[in-house]
Amino acid sequence: MTGGLFIGFFAGHVPWLHLDTGGTAWLWNERGTEPKGGTGAMVRTLAPWLCKS
Repeated sequence: MTGGLFIGFFAGHVPWLHLDTGGTAWLWNERGTEPKGGTGAMVRTLAPWLCKS
């Protein structure tokens, strides 16, 4: 939340988006069908929205 407020202060009237990836961006161990490493969580979050545009 603090990061978003910081960005918003400088963005002014320019549209912006802050995606907090803390805890979702990286897996240290395999989990189910997800391999160890980068999760792509924000890609999966934004892809449906971007494809509609």
